[in-house]
Amino acid sequence: MSANARRPVASLDWREKQAKKPKLLNGETIIAEALTVLKMNNMAKRGSGIMGGLYVTNFKLAFMPPKLESNVSTSQRVLLSSCHRLDDLLADDETGSHSEYIPLTSIWYITAISTVKQVSKRLKPGKVPSKKYDIIELSCKDLRVIRFDFSLCREKDRASILNAIHVYMSPTSIQKLFAFDHARGSQNTSNASSQGRAFHTFRHEKDLELELARLKAQEKWRISHVNEKFSVSKTLPELNLVPSSLLDQDLESISNFYEGGRFPTMVWHSRESGASLLCSSRPSDKDEDNSGHPRRVIDAVKKACFSDDAEDPISFELSSVTGSSKLPTLQKLQASYLDLCDTCFCHSNKDFWTTDSSWLGKVDGSRWLEHVQKTLTIASEIANTLLINKRSVIVHDLTGRDFALVIISLVQLFVDPYYRTLIGLQTLIQKDWVVKGHPFCQRLGVFQDTDKGPKNWVFYKDEHILDTDQSPVFILFLDCVHQLLTQFPSQFGFTEQFLLLLIDSVHMCLFETFLFNSEHERKRFVYDSLESLWDFIATEVPPLKFKDLFLNRLYNIDKRINMDESSRILSDASPDLRFRSKNDLVTSSSKGSLASSHKKVQKSKKKKPDWLSVSVHYQSASDPNVSVINPDSSCIHVNLWHKYFLRWTPTVDLTKGSSWDFSQQLQQIELLEELKYLEDRHEHLKGKLYELEHPENQGSDSWSTTVPGVRRSRRGFPNKYSNEYMNELLSHFTFCKLIHPEVENTPC
Repeated sequence: MSANARRPVASLDWREKQAKKPKLLNGETIIAEALTVLKMNNMAKRGSGIMGGLYVTNFKLAFMPPKLESNVSTSQRVLLSSCHRLDDLLADDETGSHSEYIPLTSIWYITAISTVKQVSKRLKPGKVPSKKYDIIELSCKDLRVIRFDFSLCREKDRASILNAIHVYMSPTSIQKLFAFDHARGSQNTSNASSQGRAFHTFRHEKDLELELARLKAQEKWRISHVNEKFSVSKTLPELNLVPSSLLDQDLESISNFYEGGRFPTMVWHSRESGASLLCSSRPSDKDEDNSGHPRRVIDAVKKACFSDDAEDPISFELSSVTGSSKLPTLQKLQASYLDLCDTCFCHSNKDFWTTDSSWLGKVDGSRWLEHVQKTLTIASEIANTLLINKRSVIVHDLTGRDFALVIISLVQLFVDPYYRTLIGLQTLIQKDWVVKGHPFCQRLGVFQDTDKGPKNWVFYKDEHILDTDQSPVFILFLDCVHQLLTQFPSQFGFTEQFLLLLIDSVHMCLFETFLFNSEHERKRFVYDSLESLWDFIATEVPPLKFKDLFLNRLYNIDKRINMDESSRILSDASPDLRFRSKNDLVTSSSKGSLASSHKKVQKSKKKKPDWLSVSVHYQSASDPNVSVINPDSSCIHVNLWHKYFLRWTPTVDLTKGSSWDFSQQLQQIELLEELKYLEDRHEHLKGKLYELEHPENQGSDSWSTTVPGVRRSRRGFPNKYSNEYMNELLSHFTFCKLIHPEVENTPC
């Protein structure tokens, strides 16, 4: 039977009439389109899916199902929405919320499949398969697998779609990225520079002055301009924090002892002891000091401590760590990530269940979780050195731009609660990843070597990168942050969705934040004309979506309630209302049993909720509220980031295409809003009592008049609208979905 005979082919004109065009960003144009394409459901039987229009722009591939009118026949509706039950659960209306937005730069590779000959082949760039290959499968860097059936499509439309995808998924130069078209298009509508900066970029002296003031390090540390115009190092920023006792001419000579001229720069300073955290590239062997660092650097860092008898700073070389805590090489980290991605890719329902029995073994065999565990262990050791031993630490690897940035960022998350807020995490990534010169393009594969395929991504040659391999160093850092968020849910002001947004934005190649290898390259390509991710979030994301998606409602809740009383109440509560660890989701025998593990959790022994875990507190006279988290990096507490690696596997999901974390979030929101109501009610009654005790103060200036009447205001999550709205935000969250909202008439 031919491919066309599997489905009715008559009366296709109504689809073309009802086809919806995708929403376009500034500077975005439609390059190719095909109006009768079937988006297949990978987890259902062959031929199941939904018909719609497929559009390729200079930024994304968009699948748009038609908007049905009331006069569309029942048979046409059935044909249009013949989808799997889980997809029906994700639907917001009769046709289903089946729109897809795929940034072209996030497509990993393309596979052509012939349903007649039962063969498949991976396409080389620029190659269009013959007509017998009626299905095109896109495997994306965010681990999404999407299939489109072109059986009912005209051949010229199919060819134009594939040609357009190949051109924009593998740009041959940086100027061909959509980010530049978007910047030119945005200049015609608004000028972001005239509105002022929405975020501290750490490219201005004022930003570093504010950071020094926050750390109370103005006396011992200063801002150096020695690298202006990148005269000393092409990979360091132009402004750096250095010991006040070191002059710029000293730094010029000291830079000769370091690879790429990356002399030690301060990233964090203890207000109590003066111990500091520094980062540099590997020092050369030109100096006779045992640490490898010039003696002038050791003495200057030592003087920056508050104690007169402070010890020499510890030189922590990541490449020299031995034993069980040894970090992998960039090549081994990349191989581990590729193995894990290959394990988590789900091409079909048959593929899912065929690999189920060996799935956990493959996850363990990839050694990715082992690398996460080692990274957390090393960061914890350095944090203890800073706070307990009160000694400064200089962290360095070969270039000072890879694992060193992972470690210093995690250490700051451990010891400084500011970086555990949402704005703090943005600040941390901007100052220690973006400005410090992590080679995002090189490591994350913005450009492809078209001759070698997707496993050999390249950028234009950077003579200052000693190791030009692709490696997911930044993703390793975000996975470590996810582990911390899991162990200390009430200590972080951001949510897991914000971490997913960061990964999505990396692959989108839309913002200058993750688009270059160093600040020097950003200036070469006039980065100030491109949009920053942080400015986009601050100015473009609707406030309600921002709050519901990215702000953690459990943040610092243990400081607002009595710990003992809340522990008693929650331990006596029903299992459905208690917050549980995500560990239970990865202790099952297979990935298919992740869903059934929810029942096991409900029967588990009652215990104190881990979201009330108390972090270690270091009291100091200068800042008595400083809290330090001390994560457990043992293998039992380091778990697969299922919300990222299994984000597109609906068989694993429990609630509306999302994991049971969704229902947990709804429970948390309801409990917190109940708590907020009780707090407001308490304040209202205090005002009434004040009026009774001080009747002479009643009137317009009375305190009670400033307290509004309090009513029990609940979101009412059993309400259909609220459920649909929250599902739209939390189910299969992507950054493109945030830019192109699907739910109409929402409060945002």
